[in-house]
Amino acid sequence: MQSKSRWWMGPLSLAALAAAGADETAAQALDTDFLLTPKPARIELAFPDIATTSSYRVRLSGSNAEADDVEADPPIVGPILSGGAEALTQAATPTAPSVTNNGCSKIKSKQQCMFDIRLPPGLAPGSYSCDVLVTGKNGGQSVKTVSLDIRASAWWAGVVIALGVALGAAVTDWRGTARPIVNKRIEAARLREEALHLAASTGQVSMARRVRQLALDLKVLDSDILAGKDDPAKLPEYRERLDLLNRADALLQAAAEPKNGAAGVFSLLAQRLEAALVAVEWKKETVTAAADTLSAELTGFQPLFAAAQRFDKHAGELKQAVEYLGAAGETTQWKAALALRKEAFQPLQTDGDGTQTTTRAKPLNEAADILEAMPATIAPIIIAQLDGDIATQLVAASTDDEKKSLQGLQTQVAALKSRVPDAAAVAEAGRLGKELASLSGLEGLDGTVEVPAIVEAGSGLKFEWSDTAFQPEAGATLADLTDSRKAWDLMTNAIALAGIASVGVMVLWATNTTWGSVQDIILASLAGAGTRLSIGKIGQTAQQ
Repeated sequence: MQSKSRWWMGPLSLAALAAAGADETAAQALDTDFLLTPKPARIELAFPDIATTSSYRVRLSGSNAEADDVEADPPIVGPILSGGAEALTQAATPTAPSVTNNGCSKIKSKQQCMFDIRLPPGLAPGSYSCDVLVTGKNGGQSVKTVSLDIRASAWWAGVVIALGVALGAAVTDWRGTARPIVNKRIEAARLREEALHLAASTGQVSMARRVRQLALDLKVLDSDILAGKDDPAKLPEYRERLDLLNRADALLQAAAEPKNGAAGVFSLLAQRLEAALVAVEWKKETVTAAADTLSAELTGFQPLFAAAQRFDKHAGELKQAVEYLGAAGETTQWKAALALRKEAFQPLQTDGDGTQTTTRAKPLNEAADILEAMPATIAPIIIAQLDGDIATQLVAASTDDEKKSLQGLQTQVAALKSRVPDAAAVAEAGRLGKELASLSGLEGLDGTVEVPAIVEAGSGLKFEWSDTAFQPEAGATLADLTDSRKAWDLMTNAIALAGIASVGVMVLWATNTTWGSVQDIILASLAGAGTRLSIGKIGQTAQQ
């Protein structure tokens, strides 16, 4: 008997109506229990409606329990309210509810009557209520609250849950099948991009040819992966091959850096590696062996180069002195040392074990030690010969200018006597000897061995290369695959998390008398997705 509790929320005042009917006391008044307590009204929307239309009605009954007939005014319906008992709000509908088919205008004694309330269009599924007031023409009134539950069709629930199942299937198929395939395709695309980058950057024809072939093989592999016919061992094999090609390219570039006298030292080893690269059949063992040998020799080149520089420094200090002394200066040790120096940068043989540079560096350092000690023995000899040759030429001099030049040389030799056996003094003595020979018209001895040219200090001989693979650079195909994978991961993770979290707490159509709200639809779709994911997980566990 909710005669007052919620009617005050409506636009009509019951107190005013009661006062109006109080003046007519002579006729039969309407009993407060005239309106029968309505059962909760339940409306199931027709498919595919998602809200009420003007055709939906709710029927109410009245009963005259008095001995006399009563007359009633048309029923008045208050606003539609939504929400629970603790928080009621007026439903936003374009029109107010109205009364139709009113059969309760004059009710005989002990008779019942009925009238319909037309619901406004636009009520979405949910719980609603409204107050209905009937007043008697001779006074009295009856108020009842009508509870209304509206839910969407079961067909809608089935459709939404089916869509959820489809989403769950998409998540399962993506994670179980599509994503692993995309991952392998991304790795193949990354390797292909690296291979094409290496082919464009290398200066080696053999390397570019082999790398382009690898890129074609990777393209074929991508097609096989997409068709599900790929060999799982192929991708790691191609990764290893590309790493080896990167290493071989760095080694070939380093082998081409020596200039001048050392230009061809690695030529044979480089040719061996290039031959392994251009072979019709790829043989990893052959390429690796050639690369290892070249790498070991490149590592040993720097000590050999340092030994040659040290040798040339000491040989340069002694060269003019030895040339001046002739046979007396060209000792067996001198000739042997020059022979070693000439052999230092000869092409390394391909049948070596990778230690040829180290083998050459050791005797060359020993020869440099001998040259470093030579000034102590050669200095007295060259000074004595200079003294004798100058004295002889002074006696034979025919002009004053010639005598003056010889006397100047004699003064310089006298100054050098206090500095021997300093290496710089020996070099100066050699220069004076060459000048003395020029004055006398001599050209030097035919047996003198020239010191060969070596690598210049600024030739760019640096071997700080890296054997590691290049970092992958995103190309068009690789970027597309990666972006696609990110998008799918984001979407499937969102669906899976929401579905799994909601499976245990959602309320479905069968037990929800107001099903059809936005929340209900979301929960139903997630129920289907979560159920499908759970089934997929159980299936995977069983297979494992």
